This record gives sequence, C-alpha cells and structure tokens, in this order.
Amino acid sequence: MIRGVLFDLSGVLYVGDEAIEGAGKAIESLRRQELPLRFVTNVTRQPAHALRSRLARMGLPIGDDELITAPRAARAYLVRHELLPHLLVHPALEDEFSDLVVDDTPTAVLVGDAGDDFNYA
Repeated sequence: MIRGVLFDLSGVLYVGDEAIEGAGKAIESLRRQELPLRFVTNVTRQPAHALRSRLARMGLPIGDDELITAPRAARAYLVRHELLPHLLVHPALEDEFSDLVVDDTPTAVLVGDAGDDFNYA
C-alpha cells in the first residue's frame, strides 16, 4: 500500500524552465487519491519561496509545507539543536536564516553553495 509519494524536482517534474509533459496531471491524479506528496530538491541557490513561484509558473503549484530543500533541512537542524549559525551560503538564501544569525558568537557554521564569486574572508 502506497502511503505517500516523494518527487525529486529537476529532471523529474521539470527541465530548465519547462514542466515535463504529464507532470501536472500526475500530481493532480495523486492529489485526488489523497496521498501525501512531498517535493524534494538539493537546490542551494534558490530560496523556497522563489522555487515555489517558479514551479507555479510552470503549472506545478505546490504547498509550502510540501517542499523539502537542503537549506530547509539545515535550518530545521539548527533550530532543533538551538544553534546560531555563521553563514557561508549563497546570498539568495541569507533571508531564510536571518532570524537565526548572530554577529558576535555563532555556535555553528553553515557551509553551502555560496557561489563562484563568494569571498570567504
């Protein structure tokens, strides 16, 4: 018995800026069956809200609670363990952690895809 479905995003539901043919219909069909759906990605340069907007433009709307990203997993870990990070992440992701960051005494360092031009100094 299927109890839920996990979808990878890039290359499974879309390629580039185009939904894969039938992806939207497949999601709709599974929603009609009332299966829990989660959409997972390891994208590290795009905040969740931007990714959801991009998917919606492709005709693939998903709920905020259905999206699992690497930055969200890292944030959940930091919160669960009450850690305050120093961020070495792509600038587009900084807002997702802004309420956790401290200037004087971080208790963790979060290293992600900071981009090609990131200054680690």
